[in-house]
Amino acid sequence: MPITLPDFKNSHCVAITACAQIKPTDRELVKLLKKEKDTFSVFKTSIGNTYLRIALGGRSGNHIHIDVAHSSVVNKEANPNTQISISQARKKLQPFMGATVEAKLTALFEAKLDEFPESGMIRSLYFETKKGDVGITMNGARFSVTGAPINRISWQAKSKKEIGIVLESATWKTKITETYIMDALGILETAFNVFILGRSPNEPK
Repeated sequence: MPITLPDFKNSHCVAITACAQIKPTDRELVKLLKKEKDTFSVFKTSIGNTYLRIALGGRSGNHIHIDVAHSSVVNKEANPNTQISISQARKKLQPFMGATVEAKLTALFEAKLDEFPESGMIRSLYFETKKGDVGITMNGARFSVTGAPINRISWQAKSKKEIGIVLESATWKTKITETYIMDALGILETAFNVFILGRSPNEPK
């Protein structure tokens, strides 16, 4: 089965990265990785164009890097990769299905300031004060996390009403399957709901 890609509908997530190394190293797969060029594809979702970037091999030779991002957060002019169709991209990943990998996950979420709980880590820190002509605004922060599937949270105000939040995972040992990216998104979305929105893990969105 081909890899399933996120639609980002009804989600605060607008981009996800799975940066993985094949563990243990498989010589035959490494040979395939070395032959591949970095590519990107564009596919339609219910919220507009979405970009898929695939970078294989890397310095280690056993690197499988996948980015999926909504067009609103993609710098299209800076993309140096070869464009291929989404079906070609899925075929490109097919030989690596079933491979065991150790992955680091990163996701970008966007949300309105009033969506966050008053006592949560963002609204409790976000402030603006002014004395005379001097104004000071706390508009971003970074946190380390232990004992959870994620190990880093950072946020930055995009405007007075909108916040961008980046979650980074601890090492995730798994296999590349058709649900690889969807499972990765599930891990980070659950963390976003718990740590940022203050919901319980099983609470409906």
